[in-house]
Amino acid sequence: MLAPQGVRAVEVPPDVISALQAADASDLYPVTGTESYDLPVLKTGILQFDSGAVLQLTSLDAPFLIVCARQLLLRGPAPQATITRDISVVATAGAPGAAGVPGKDGEQNMPGSGGTGGSAGAAGQSAAQLPPLYLFMEEMVGHPNAPVDWLNFWLLMPGIDGGGGGVGGSGGDGGPGAAGSPGYAGGIFGFGSYGPTYGTSGGPGGLGGAGGPGGSGSDGGQLFYVGPEAALAQMSWIKVVNTGGVAGQGGTGGGGGAGGQGGYGAVNGSSGGNGANGQRGQPGTKGSVSLVVMPSLDDLYT
Repeated sequence: MLAPQGVRAVEVPPDVISALQAADASDLYPVTGTESYDLPVLKTGILQFDSGAVLQLTSLDAPFLIVCARQLLLRGPAPQATITRDISVVATAGAPGAAGVPGKDGEQNMPGSGGTGGSAGAAGQSAAQLPPLYLFMEEMVGHPNAPVDWLNFWLLMPGIDGGGGGVGGSGGDGGPGAAGSPGYAGGIFGFGSYGPTYGTSGGPGGLGGAGGPGGSGSDGGQLFYVGPEAALAQMSWIKVVNTGGVAGQGGTGGGGGAGGQGGYGAVNGSSGGNGANGQRGQPGTKGSVSLVVMPSLDDLYT
């Protein structure tokens, strides 16, 4: 059978081969339900998937991931299997900014003080890059009544989404102005009256803090299919998802603080402006799929 077209031909790095040769191999590794695998290398004679089974690779801080099986066996009359990275891994969102401090009350002949500005939200974390995944196989076998060519086999290595930026802190409210002195009646010889004196103005509200920038998404996984040409032709039917991670959304700017209430006859303080929204991060790019023709996996199992 001809190797699938449209896939780059590359060499397997020596450190990948060395790690695979040094790893112990089981005779059979069955996967039922959803199972996590926390080592960077899985090496077995037969990798068996029950119908609908999911193998979740969790060692995403390793330099590379390897799944190696002489035979990939999919059970059931309607075979379905999935190999996926740990989808629960996410980039951390930025912390919100602190709110501004309210202004102090005004005193006689002194206006209320202004509220302080809110602090900026923290930047969202940029997602870590995924390790490349090497899938070694000599043949894929399904139920006799299910054609192997179109077996429902998924390989999910999407990039990690960037963390969202933190929301900016709200500005502190302005302090209220002082009230005017109360009026009184009487005056000289008991005639006339004096009205209250004007109060002082309210303090301005503080500016809202800027939203934090979003983190960048990581690139989709680099996938390498390794095996004989017939196995590579079978692997070309795998449904691959290795899109780039989504860019983290920028944080919303904090709201400005309210102006302080003015005293009798005086103006209210001006409201603080809203903080600027944080910039969105950069999205990750789609990963690549490459193939290496290896006529036999014998040397990897000696």
